[in-house]
Amino acid sequence: MSAETWSRALLDALLAAESIELTSPDAKESVRTVIAHVLEGVDASDVAALPDVAARLLDELVDDEDVEEVFGDADDLAKVLRETAA
Repeated sequence: MSAETWSRALLDALLAAESIELTSPDAKESVRTVIAHVLEGVDASDVAALPDVAARLLDELVDDEDVEEVFGDADDLAKVLRETAA
């Protein structure tokens, strides 16, 4: 799975679960790009690496000016990463 495809699925899942709040609906593409950057080169089948990826992703999302709030922690993100990697 490409980082682009995975980032779309991940952001859609986070939004649907209300696990992330964006500053505006227009911010979706910008945030997706941030997610894709973190996921670039990550092997979706390497579940052992996902906790570290989730921690990096959480840091990026918390620091992103287009993200109002992230509801959850790195473990929550790792779970969604696993679910959307399939």
